[in-house]
Amino acid sequence: MRAVQRLARLAITIGSACIFAAPAAAQGPARPDLTGFWINQYTPDLSAVLGKQPPFTEFGAERWRTVDTAKDPTAICLPMGPSRGFTAPFPFLLVQHDKAISIMFEYQSAWRVIHMDGRAHPDDLADYPYFMGHSIGRWEGDTLVVDTQGIDERN
Repeated sequence: MRAVQRLARLAITIGSACIFAAPAAAQGPARPDLTGFWINQYTPDLSAVLGKQPPFTEFGAERWRTVDTAKDPTAICLPMGPSRGFTAPFPFLLVQHDKAISIMFEYQSAWRVIHMDGRAHPDDLADYPYFMGHSIGRWEGDTLVVDTQGIDERN
């Protein structure tokens, strides 16, 4: 386990160094700067905070309605998925750049990257799913839209 943690820290360090070393892109429309430490106040019912249900996809809404907490993958030492990192009551760090947004979660020392460079999802993603999935993002005005596919079904 310690080797995995060291490898994850090394990947974060290298990824952060590459992101910070990249040349600045041409200035586009102003985007919200999400960089910083964030903490979630655990809320099982997100509609209580948002005033409405989150905009789930059909698949996401079905997963939300049918979740069985008795089958929580983290209870059997599996990594969390992309939404668990944001809903767990632990802080996380966002590092925003024009080509990527890196998210480093205190919970399970996990990390996630949202690619912002226009790339597509890998063609073989279904063959090699990730616990955090593969995320590509884009800005629609001041809203960050993230498409995540290839989430390991054990989540």
